[in-house]
Amino acid sequence: MEPTSSVPSLRRKLLFAAILASVSLAVTLVVGEIIVRTVAPVTFNNHLRIYDPHLGWRARPGMLLYRSLDRPVRFAANRLGFRDREHNSIQTVSRRSGARKIRKIMIFGDSFTEAAQVEIYETFWSILKHRLNSREDDVYWEVQVFAVGDWGTTQQWLAYRKYGRLADLAILQVFPLNDIVNNSISAANIASSQDAFRPYLDPETGYDKITYLNPKTSWLRQRSSLARFLIQLAITKRGAWGREESYRNAKERIADSNRKAQALGLAAEFEYPAILYNTFSFKDEQFGPIDEGWQATDRAILRFANAAKKRKDKAMVVVVPHIGQLQPVAKSLEELPFSVHTDYAEKRITSLLADRDVSVVGMLDLFEANFQTVSPYLKGHFNRATHQLVAEALEPEVRKLFVEEGEGGEATGEDFVGPPAPVHLADDGCPPPGAEDGDDTPRRCPAPDAGSTAQGQDDPEA
Repeated sequence: MEPTSSVPSLRRKLLFAAILASVSLAVTLVVGEIIVRTVAPVTFNNHLRIYDPHLGWRARPGMLLYRSLDRPVRFAANRLGFRDREHNSIQTVSRRSGARKIRKIMIFGDSFTEAAQVEIYETFWSILKHRLNSREDDVYWEVQVFAVGDWGTTQQWLAYRKYGRLADLAILQVFPLNDIVNNSISAANIASSQDAFRPYLDPETGYDKITYLNPKTSWLRQRSSLARFLIQLAITKRGAWGREESYRNAKERIADSNRKAQALGLAAEFEYPAILYNTFSFKDEQFGPIDEGWQATDRAILRFANAAKKRKDKAMVVVVPHIGQLQPVAKSLEELPFSVHTDYAEKRITSLLADRDVSVVGMLDLFEANFQTVSPYLKGHFNRATHQLVAEALEPEVRKLFVEEGEGGEATGEDFVGPPAPVHLADDGCPPPGAEDGDDTPRRCPAPDAGSTAQGQDDPEA
């Protein structure tokens, strides 16, 4: 009988050991999660950005650095992780005489709106705010920005869905040259090193649902800081994880992009970034991933338009051209193995929204007419004069949207008060008080030092 009684005893020991192991594992994971959240190691492949479980990534909140371009440029992120000033949910404004009605413009974009190449008071959205508020009326215009470098249109729509509930006017900025590729899951890792974190509209569901390169990995990332840390560590060490890839530098990533471009049928001499110009080919000449990217882009823009209609927000889409689309530079595109129609993106988006109450503002003709002003781009983005040009173009378009409500009025040549007075940097490298947003609030602005300067680099991930 003794051998028989020893069986339950053995089972109890095994059960106890299993429970003890499970509890130990659970405690280890909980402690590890607490440590990772406390220490906050880098869990994204760019130390200047943080992972966002819904949007992919944002700038690191509260970050302050100086980029060395043609002069030191101050880059600071607000508490939400965007290059913008701090904003209150509800603001009251007193200016000149009495309180003014507030109209809030929210802009959702990529690196062209983030505008890390110029000072914040030189951005088109800061100048636009200045111009809109230069008129004596009962409206005060507030401009809030949600833009991060390398974002695609899907991410911008998701940002509007998350942050745009207080907008009177929502502006979606589109840069077709790489936004289309950024919206295509089939083109992952061709134009960006951050596609592993990017949310995509899933072509397998008719672009109705969000998906990721590695859905299971993303599920873990969204729920655990420890998982994010371990996954990023594994990718960095192994160089790949499923469809995610890690590159030591831009040269290595571009070499891999070239291999992918050749796999799509491009000859060796027409590699990255030549494939991006296939964005401007007619549908029958588009590579599969480009066609997929355009379908995802169309759906994201329509969702943006539908959300604006539902919220009763006015909506605008601004289409930004690449300098390669402008004459005479565009003549070199004739050598590509596919036809390039530089106005294709503007026409497609305009046609898409023809029956929607959404204003489409294309910049191609304006930029070609002012080629000497916009050229050269500054590190692949707007130079200071181009920001001024864009603001001047957007002001009448914004006012036009509010004419029927008797707010803002129609902008004419007589209404323009001209560009804001030039702002000269003080000895500490910062604008004088009030230069950033038109008030007299003193601001702290530390001068750059050797430990806070980041060297500017060409960034193809707009």
